[in-house]
Amino acid sequence: KRHDRAPLCWESCGILYIAAASPSFLLKGEKRPWRDRRVLGDLGMLMSSLGKVFLLAMCVRGRSLQGKSVGILGGGIAGLSCALALEERGIECLVYDTGKRGVGGRASSRDLQGQAVDHAVQFVTATQGSSFEALLARAQEDGQVQLWDGSRVGTVDADGFFQPDGLRRYIGSNELGMQGLVNHLRQNLKHGPVTDTWVSPSNGLRFEGSEERPQWGVYVNNKRFRQHDIIVIAHNGKCADRITSKTPAKQINRLLRVNFDNKLPPPGATRYPKMTLNAIYSVVVTLPTGFFPADFDGAFMQSANVSWIGCNSRKYERGSGDQGVEVWTLLSTPAFAKEHKMPQEFIEGTPTEALVVETLVGDVLETFRRRRGGDDEAFIDKILFSKVQLWGAGVPINRWAAEDGNPFLFDAAHGIGVVGDWLCKPSVEGAFLSGSDFGAWLSESSAEASAGLRGSFIPAGGAAGIGDVGDAPMAPEQIYMSEKEFEVVQRGRGGRGQRGGRGKGGRGGRGG
Repeated sequence: KRHDRAPLCWESCGILYIAAASPSFLLKGEKRPWRDRRVLGDLGMLMSSLGKVFLLAMCVRGRSLQGKSVGILGGGIAGLSCALALEERGIECLVYDTGKRGVGGRASSRDLQGQAVDHAVQFVTATQGSSFEALLARAQEDGQVQLWDGSRVGTVDADGFFQPDGLRRYIGSNELGMQGLVNHLRQNLKHGPVTDTWVSPSNGLRFEGSEERPQWGVYVNNKRFRQHDIIVIAHNGKCADRITSKTPAKQINRLLRVNFDNKLPPPGATRYPKMTLNAIYSVVVTLPTGFFPADFDGAFMQSANVSWIGCNSRKYERGSGDQGVEVWTLLSTPAFAKEHKMPQEFIEGTPTEALVVETLVGDVLETFRRRRGGDDEAFIDKILFSKVQLWGAGVPINRWAAEDGNPFLFDAAHGIGVVGDWLCKPSVEGAFLSGSDFGAWLSESSAEASAGLRGSFIPAGGAAGIGDVGDAPMAPEQIYMSEKEFEVVQRGRGGRGQRGGRGKGGRGGRGG
């Protein structure tokens, strides 16, 4: 038997192997039947065969995954790092991604008239001595990543004064922005990702094997595109929940179920806590040079509506800065995004779009007016360009803390794994470590054992709501709903998951 009973099987084979290797221990007794040559011959052949069976079993147990195929659904940082770790160990894998412009997920960037624009991930941080820091060092040598001047990044207080924090941060290249880091990962893959490919959450992933031999079919436009021995879910949100809901991997699906909110339920309020994702509005605006003060490049804001503001033209020295204009990225607070949330595909041209731009730009401008004084003045006509994007499944505000300490999930009975920052810490580093650690572990374990399936959800992230990115920690009132807030949410959800109820859910735009 493959999994839980396997150790007993190996132990039994080991005893038999010892007997086969040293049959003389059976000959020390004085009972004459053992001295019969025919009996001894038969016994020797039996023990020799059992020894060979044991050796074969050990080879099977320790077999590599070479010759096996791994499919990875999601071309963000977690999916790419997982693919790299597998390929480095000689394991065939293929990444699927829906991106039309390329892979990278929230770490991708855009080009606006020659200016690299980071519209989601604004920078990355790395734990000293980590494998992610080593990756950033290689990417820096490759010209795809650079250090951000610590004296130009920090916090703007409520009166509009900037204070640098000196934290070591990395940004992308001047030409590509954060996409440079993504390209560094991608260019090291032997097999390029399959992009602009929609694997439907309804029936795009099908379990076609058995517990003895898991097989997964990946379907595009209802036709099988490829079959894999192991599948890896490298994204989250509703799609990850739905794409696994009709498969037999129930433990995995249970942990992929998700809530969308900017706060967690009060401790103990739900029987089955879930992964919780907030929402964040990203607003890219082109403004005249000098519209905002020139003494900083990026800062966390102390505002009810704006969590972060960064100037792409200042941190990437090319393009718009020489043309009398600057391109800024403003990230909303999760609370603001929750209040004004609407489907992304319907935002353009709506009153909500205008409200988001006017509120976020207006809040920042009002903060700096407190610093420099002056009367209110119209500013809408000074906005030369704006683009609003809602990250409806934005950043995890809790993470899964596995009992075995692994930053990933794997169900050995069905050959399915999960990687992502919500299994480590909500940041680009967390996504990278989850993917790379899983790739290494999968190779070493040969997919024989499950991992990460037992644990609990714990709060994660900083006060800005854009991940574990070096900002101030969250206060308790920022983490948990009040009892009154929770009652309102439950009424909106029809009362599911209330204290003592049956509830459903999992067991137990960011900075970087």
